Amino acid sequence: MSIESRLAEARRDLDAHIERIESEAKANGSASISFGKRIGDGSSVAVERLNEIAVLERLTKQRRMVIRAQAKVVEGSYAICDACASPITPSRIDALPWALHCLTCADIESVPAAEEPTAAGNRPDAGPRPASTDATSPWDDVQWSAD
Repeated sequence: MSIESRLAEARRDLDAHIERIESEAKANGSASISFGKRIGDGSSVAVERLNEIAVLERLTKQRRMVIRAQAKVVEGSYAICDACASPITPSRIDALPWALHCLTCADIESVPAAEEPTAAGNRPDAGPRPASTDATSPWDDVQWSAD
């Protein structure tokens, strides 16, 4: 199967899946979710809806990647990393035909900004940490109280 066929098939599958989720959400009226007074009522519906939203976001992102990969085929840059212009390995392309980045750049991109270390050890409000030779964690110097 050619890469164009694989990408077209992936796009059709994603379009169908996205359409099904959106139409089910509209049919169920889950556009408005209330958190009722009883914990089980609104909260279980809300959790279900949040899961649907997360799946829909992931599928939509994947669809954008497929569309970009299709464009790269047309422009002649398919299997070339969008970030560093290095070749994407054939094994990665076999596993993920819509891969836009080499493994190195994909790893860098997958780290959310909130998880990137700061001078205060992921605590931007904490300010600089005092120099300590025996501290193994950013939280070692925190004074805990029994409030």
